[in-house]
Amino acid sequence: PMTATGPAGDTGPVGRVNPFSTRYIRVGAIPALSEQGGLFDASAVLAELAAIGGCGAFVGPHGSGKSTRLEACAQAAAAQGQQVCRIRLRRWWESLAAARRIAMQPAGALVCIDSLEVAGRLGIACLRGMARLRRVRLLATTHKPAGLPVLVECKTSLGLLERVVEQLPAEGGSIAPEDLRDAFVAADGNLREALFALYDLVEARRT
Repeated sequence: PMTATGPAGDTGPVGRVNPFSTRYIRVGAIPALSEQGGLFDASAVLAELAAIGGCGAFVGPHGSGKSTRLEACAQAAAAQGQQVCRIRLRRWWESLAAARRIAMQPAGALVCIDSLEVAGRLGIACLRGMARLRRVRLLATTHKPAGLPVLVECKTSLGLLERVVEQLPAEGGSIAPEDLRDAFVAADGNLREALFALYDLVEARRT
């Protein structure tokens, strides 16, 4: 079965591609989409970030596309020739190392922090303070508002899952629309978990 990191392979015993393998669904592997299913406009978000003072967040539950949109903004900034620093927090004490990394960034750089809420209230305040001190922009993902201006409130829908699946390689016909609906409902709207379930479904039907 697929785990949180997913399997390394992408083909089954009959040689067909499993489009839900990690290599196809990992962050940055497919274009980020808006809630309406269109392409996510990362450049517009970066412009809004600059307009509101250089600090903002993508807010939403697990599997709602926050990390995907954060990476899209990082790639857009890099394409514009800007310095980009990517940080993912897993434990609150990692915020100290994150502050050090921010301190090393040149003025005008973009610091992208995934899971900012892990830092806690004090850690978030310190990271924001360091960003202001270094005059760098701070863009983060959080599950709930964490004192940062909300740039995008990320939400999911069955339609959005369908659009994501359309971006993946052709599967071969074993996945039907009702399978997408069932996976979405079973995952309680978590797109990442729904894609994991669809991976397992493809593998089970192959055997």
